[in-house]
Amino acid sequence: EIGVIEDMGVEIRTGVCFGRDVTLQGLRDQGYQAFFIATGLHRSRPLNVEGEDHPDVLKGVDFLRDAALKQPAKVGKRVLVVGGGNVAVDVALTARRVGAQEVSLVCLEKREEMPAWDYEIEEAIEEGVKIVNSQGPKRFLQKDGVLTGVEFKRCTAVFDENHAFRPRYDETDLTTIEADTVIVAIGQAADLSFSETDGIAASRWGGLEADRFTLETPIPGVFAGGDALYG
Repeated sequence: EIGVIEDMGVEIRTGVCFGRDVTLQGLRDQGYQAFFIATGLHRSRPLNVEGEDHPDVLKGVDFLRDAALKQPAKVGKRVLVVGGGNVAVDVALTARRVGAQEVSLVCLEKREEMPAWDYEIEEAIEEGVKIVNSQGPKRFLQKDGVLTGVEFKRCTAVFDENHAFRPRYDETDLTTIEADTVIVAIGQAADLSFSETDGIAASRWGGLEADRFTLETPIPGVFAGGDALYG
C-alpha cells in the first residue's frame, strides 16, 4: 500500500513530529493549502487505580508495538491482561508467544458482553488463555517493590438502563489473582500533544473535532479522519 501511494507521486517524510518539526503555519507558508490529520489512537487508556505506575504494569498498545517491531517485550511466567476487547485478546496471545507460561485475561463484562469477537476469544481459550469475567481492578499488589498480582472487585453491572458504560461493583466481594506482569488493554486514546501548538480543536471524548460529513475541523482547510475522529 505504501508503494502504491509513492508510485502515485506522494512524498512520504518519516521521523517528523507535527507541532514541533513542522507547524500548520509553517506548511502554509510553504504553499500547502489543505491538511488531513489522521493520527490514530496510539496511547493506552489508564485504569487510574493504585499501583498502576509499577514498572511491571505494561501498556497494551506499547507491548504490541514492541513485539511487532521485534523489540524486547519481556514478560514474567504469569501474565495478567486487563481488558475484554480484541486488543486485549491480541495482547494475551502475544504474551503467550513471547514466553509467558500462564496467561489470564480479566474483564468487567460477562462472557456474552465481551466486546472481543467470539472467534478471537475461542482462539485465546484454545491457546490456553484463561478468561475471568465480571471483575474490575481495585489495586495492584506488590511486596518489597516486586509486583505480586492484582486485587479485583466483582463487577455487578457494566452498563446502565440506557446501555451507557457505567460499571457498578460489589466492593465487599474481592478476589486476588497472582501475576509477575500485568498488561492493561482497556482501550486506546489519541495523542493530541500537537493540537495546542496549532490550535486544533479536541472533542469532548479526547479525539479530534471535525464535521462528520465534510471532515473539516473548525480551522478552514484542515480536515481530520480515522480513529482520531471516530474513536
